[in-house]
Amino acid sequence: MQREQPELEEWVLEVLERWDRRLEIATAAWAELTGGDQRRREAELDTAGEVDEWVVALWNWWKQARLWEQEQLRNDIAVLSRALWAAAADGRLDGPSEEAASARHLLRALDRMAAILE
Repeated sequence: MQREQPELEEWVLEVLERWDRRLEIATAAWAELTGGDQRRREAELDTAGEVDEWVVALWNWWKQARLWEQEQLRNDIAVLSRALWAAAADGRLDGPSEEAASARHLLRALDRMAAILE
């Protein structure tokens, strides 16, 4: 794993750059909705039973993506999942810190999305 580490880190950085851009776009689109539209969409998601914000965001990206973007998203999910599972195996996701909790939350969402996309 030591030899693969720099390559995995580069992949993770590329994925995070892409996701930052997607999140900026999604946040801007959400901000353009009226308060009523935001509440309606939140209610729809609650009714559908999905409460994990990451799963909702990833699913929306998937649904709106072209075929090649879906494949890229599937690969992004695999890269981040691999990196987070490696961090978990090293004990870096243990503990009560906000960063560790956020990483565990993202890992659960990535696993859920991977299962949805199977």
